[in-house]
Amino acid sequence: MGSSQMAAESNLPRRWVVTGASGFIGGHLTARLAEAGAGGCLLSRKQPSRVPTGFAWQEWQAGRTVRLDGAGADACALHLATVHHVERPDAQALAAFHEVNVQGTRQLLADCAAAGIRRFIFFSSIKAAAAVHGTAAQTEADPVGELPNSDY
Repeated sequence: MGSSQMAAESNLPRRWVVTGASGFIGGHLTARLAEAGAGGCLLSRKQPSRVPTGFAWQEWQAGRTVRLDGAGADACALHLATVHHVERPDAQALAAFHEVNVQGTRQLLADCAAAGIRRFIFFSSIKAAAAVHGTAAQTEADPVGELPNSDY
């Protein structure tokens, strides 16, 4: 069974809105979605090195309205864009962190609602709960120590 046939026979949405599309995960994820016959809108600060067939790219600045015309109620938004490393937590770095991670997410939720998109998947990072030490994989059941230990 081909990947586009697989998508047609599954519950995989045919239309997607993907933020962070120029990043490592976003690039690989959208390539796989395209292979499965899906398409949609890629949103990122810089244009991805490859825009898969069936997808269109739009520049996205966190906190600014983006038009998602044509996505439709059956579309799904995958929110990958984030500021996840604040090396020196000075006022400027924390403001950028808040602008992207908080205001950007709020605005994207509003834009998706305005376009009739009802499914929204928010991806987080490895530091959402706490910094991990050691090499063993962790789960939600593992203790994380003092929380929070970073602004992320």
